[in-house]
Amino acid sequence: MSLSHRLPPAHSPDEFMPSQRLFPPPWSIKRTSDGHFRVLGASGLTLAFVYVRNEGIDDDGLTDGEASRMALGIARLPQLLQNDDEDI
Repeated sequence: MSLSHRLPPAHSPDEFMPSQRLFPPPWSIKRTSDGHFRVLGASGLTLAFVYVRNEGIDDDGLTDGEASRMALGIARLPQLLQNDDEDI
C-alpha cells in the first residue's frame, strides 16, 4: 500500500474556519476590584485575565504597566487579524 492511500484528502483552510467569529469585536479591557485586568468580548464574556503581581509579596509576575500593555495587546487582536485578512 502506498503512502498516498493512507493520507487523508487535502482540505482547504476555509473548511476549518467558521464564517463568523466566535468572539466578535470590539474587545475591551476592564480593571477588576483587586487590580487585575479582564479582556471582554462584545457580548461581555471574559476572554482573558491578565494578573498583576502583588508588590512586596511576589517577586515574579507582571508589573501593573506590563499587565496593562498585555491586556491592551490581547484586546487589539481582532483588529490586527482583520487588518491582516485585508492584506491577503
